[in-house]
Amino acid sequence: MAVNNVLIDKDDKILNPKIPRYEILKYNLKDGSNPIRTGRKVNGKDEYIDVINIGSGPNNTEIHINYTTSDKFIINYYLIGISSSNEIIKAPNSASSGIYFNVFFSGNQILVNSNQDRSRFTCYVYVYFTYKD
Repeated sequence: MAVNNVLIDKDDKILNPKIPRYEILKYNLKDGSNPIRTGRKVNGKDEYIDVINIGSGPNNTEIHINYTTSDKFIINYYLIGISSSNEIIKAPNSASSGIYFNVFFSGNQILVNSNQDRSRFTCYVYVYFTYKD
């Protein structure tokens, strides 16, 4: 009888087929809720994701959002903007021809800036981090 190798771990032990490995990594992420553990480890510590809805994007200006960073080691972050007509933009992005749309941290704030009107986008900042402990 053939063995399904997908259901065998690295030690050749049979895994419970009712709980596939990928189920462990699923999470129900809602913006504004508490950070969620991603299931990954970074330097032996649990990685978390936090989603911050900043509302409308900047209109040739800078938006400041309070966000405590002193207890976190930030691994990665990016901003996704979605318009009502399903246009999607991502930041940070590189500037080209003097046009930019960026997100970065300064102290305990997230700064989102653009030199164009990005207010038609609802923007979400995704922050991946570990706790410093």
